[in-house]
Amino acid sequence: MRYRPEIDGLRAIAVFAVIVFHLDIQLFGSHLLASGYLGVDVFFVISGFLISNIIIREQNERGFSYKKFYLRRIRRILPLLSVVLVSTFIFSLFYLDQNQLVDHSYAQLSSIGMFSNFYFLRTLNYFSETTDLNPLIHTWSLSIEEQFYIIFPFILLFLLRKRILSTFLILFIISSIISVVLFSPDYPNIFFYSPWFRAWEFLAGTLVASLPKPVSCNSVILRSIKNPTLYLCLLVAFFQPLPFLSLDPGLLTIPAVTFTSLYLYFGDSPSLSKSILSMRPVAFLGWISYSLYLWHQPVLVFTRIEGLGNLSFLSSTVALMITVLLSVLSWRFLEKPFRDPKIMGVKWVITFVVMCFTVTLGIAGIVLFKGGAYFDPKSSKTLRDSFAHGKTVAGSYECVDHDRLKNKTKLWCEFGNLRSESVDFIVMGDSHAFALQPVFEKIATELELKGLMFAKSGCLPLLGFKPDRGRDGDRCVEFTDLTLTKLKEYRPPIVFMVARWNYYYKGRYDGRDLQNFSIDGNEVLDSDFNRLIALQKVIKRSLKESYLENSIVKIIHQIPEQKNIPREVYKQFRIKNDLNFVLEKSVSRNAFETFNQDIKKMIDSIADDSKNVDSLNLIDVYCLAEKCPLGTSERTFYFDRDHVSISGSMLAYPYLSSVFRELSEFRENQ
Repeated sequence: MRYRPEIDGLRAIAVFAVIVFHLDIQLFGSHLLASGYLGVDVFFVISGFLISNIIIREQNERGFSYKKFYLRRIRRILPLLSVVLVSTFIFSLFYLDQNQLVDHSYAQLSSIGMFSNFYFLRTLNYFSETTDLNPLIHTWSLSIEEQFYIIFPFILLFLLRKRILSTFLILFIISSIISVVLFSPDYPNIFFYSPWFRAWEFLAGTLVASLPKPVSCNSVILRSIKNPTLYLCLLVAFFQPLPFLSLDPGLLTIPAVTFTSLYLYFGDSPSLSKSILSMRPVAFLGWISYSLYLWHQPVLVFTRIEGLGNLSFLSSTVALMITVLLSVLSWRFLEKPFRDPKIMGVKWVITFVVMCFTVTLGIAGIVLFKGGAYFDPKSSKTLRDSFAHGKTVAGSYECVDHDRLKNKTKLWCEFGNLRSESVDFIVMGDSHAFALQPVFEKIATELELKGLMFAKSGCLPLLGFKPDRGRDGDRCVEFTDLTLTKLKEYRPPIVFMVARWNYYYKGRYDGRDLQNFSIDGNEVLDSDFNRLIALQKVIKRSLKESYLENSIVKIIHQIPEQKNIPREVYKQFRIKNDLNFVLEKSVSRNAFETFNQDIKKMIDSIADDSKNVDSLNLIDVYCLAEKCPLGTSERTFYFDRDHVSISGSMLAYPYLSSVFRELSEFRENQ
């Protein structure tokens, strides 16, 4: 196949979309290129197309050589990857704490072993905030590509010899699309990371490579259908989906793969898009796209860590400049010479890669043997445990997110006096309710009360409420039905409602991370005012249900939310050894009170209008006169920006235990 510069231009668009997605740029209140991760799907289709062309051409001309094929892949992939892994590990020793270093070591090993997609499948949701601080999360796609290269030549040549290539491809792609539609919303992580459910994207490129070239025609309609610019525009449009187009990431792969395939098939003909994508500056970005992809995530992660988990406009610009510079240098002095057999012999290539991997394996061995302590000696065990325990609370699915449980016979938490047949209180809400489980459990045990907890991330168990998060929104409705059923069944004397209320109203302080939602099937997207009114409506309606008439309902105001990521603050604190630094980087009380004032007024007004409803404000528990501290020198009160750790949960013990005792005395006197 002759060189097609527009394909390099397409690569440039794909890598640009991925980088902008990871930059998390907000524009007019929405995420710029919110589906930019689809750039990886574009890469998969292009890879399938180009590799298939190479194999088919070589097989037809002089017979395909497995040895030459794999040597080309080694030259193309491993030298740069090995350098990026070593560089990332060296910087990680300075930027990551003990627990993170251990996780990073496993990620390094899985990247070397070409199975990082399986590692992240087990450990990390790609769309969680945690990925912003994971330097190697992007290697999942490289591992899938490597796995594809290992087995694909054998399959393709077998199908060619049996003359069933087109039939197999069509049937496989159709069945894969059906499986994506039916199952990807229920198993998003598996569909995202698994090579079995990504293979059809590569094979879509293979199908394009195996088809005869499109014939010319005079029909205006047919010429319009064959216009590659149309498919490029449609592809780019899906990088920034319209607000009403809410699809799961798995479902969005279908249009991405379809339009990429159509562009590859028709893109060789003269068109405006071909002229633009073939321009040297655009094509050049495609030439360095592999370097751009590998370098961008580590650079962004370490820049975020320097900013305590945040990216400013200036830091984003600097990070992009560093990424481009590293990519140009890598392409010029690593990619080009290592891909040219005349410049770099096979022995030199393999020796270089082995040396880099040996350094990586050596560092990983030390980290895992020492538990990360060798490179992070200043971190106290108590502080490390407060983060680890916080993770158990805020990130565990033992008693939260019941749809993810392997054992679906019990979809809620029980604690306290488990021998009691009656339920003394129920806690309901989102993951913030679950973060407070330790303090509720301690109080229930001490007072010999039986408590239940119903909690699901990003979900308010209120009548008619449904978060805008694909199939998980449907699960929220199911979770609400379950919670309300149990409320009717047990009719507990006390009900606590706990949530990150501003998550559904304003998101974070900077307006990001806003969870849109609908009530009664009508989406609420227009404004802060409409979202506030909608929240008030579903709370009031739920409180009026008969099964809550005899319950005392306590709505807990949102616990102060931080602006900086606690883990990153404490890393710098260990270097500075100054507790004032932790307090300085903690959110100010005034900033949180201003941020929370609308939601607070709304909840307080609901409590004032109801006989059996009260609001609990824990701000005096978590805040001093001017600051809401992240923690002490020995422990953190927060696991992340908004979830409290176990230590943070226990801060509320004196306040909540007094609430329970007052309620107990009140009921005894009735």
